[in-house]
Amino acid sequence: MPSPNLAVTHVAAAQNQKEVTINDAIDALDNAMNQALSLAMADANLTLTGTQANRNGLIILTGTLTASRTLTLPANHRRLAIRNATNGGQDVRAKYAGSGAEVVIAPSATVLVQGNGSDLYGIGGGGLPADISGYKAGQPAADEVIARVPVVRRIRLKIDLAGSHASAETAATASADFDIRVDGVSSATMRFAAAATSATFIAASEAVLEPGQVLSVVAPSTPDATLAGIGFTLAGSLVL
Repeated sequence: MPSPNLAVTHVAAAQNQKEVTINDAIDALDNAMNQALSLAMADANLTLTGTQANRNGLIILTGTLTASRTLTLPANHRRLAIRNATNGGQDVRAKYAGSGAEVVIAPSATVLVQGNGSDLYGIGGGGLPADISGYKAGQPAADEVIARVPVVRRIRLKIDLAGSHASAETAATASADFDIRVDGVSSATMRFAAAATSATFIAASEAVLEPGQVLSVVAPSTPDATLAGIGFTLAGSLVL
């Protein structure tokens, strides 16, 4: 009879050559903690076999992806490190079969995951807060760069900058869009609606900021008549 999660064979009560089963079990546990396995995703979703998931401590995903792909794990309780070493700048979403919680692994990130067979959670290796904040006193001038932040660590920003917040001391008269740029290229929008003192954020896709890149926030070309005193925090997470 095997163990419940790693399927390591138990020693039978009246078994001959118990040392064979014991040695095999020790090897299985050693591999489950320390062995690394590289797997090519072939630009498609991938399902790990029980042996792949239970006899390796690190899964390294390679290949070139053109879209976000899914890595499905066997439905047992297992702690496992997963590295997204694919090319193409795409996320890998690790999960169990079904609609339970999943873990998004950004390109070049290594994440430790733990699950219960239904929901999978990231417990280390990434996801720690790495927020970016700024403040502009008074009214911004036309096309004024109200924030310029050099990036020193890999930071992931979610679609529509989920979790971000911006507030103004004086509400806008009309709608005002601030352009959020990475190395001078538009990446997202911070929008104050007419009569609003808080902003919404628009970003069509997730972004991973690399060390050495510069994030800037640029005011509208036509300044709003009243909008002033703008503070913001962009919610980011650390990518390792």
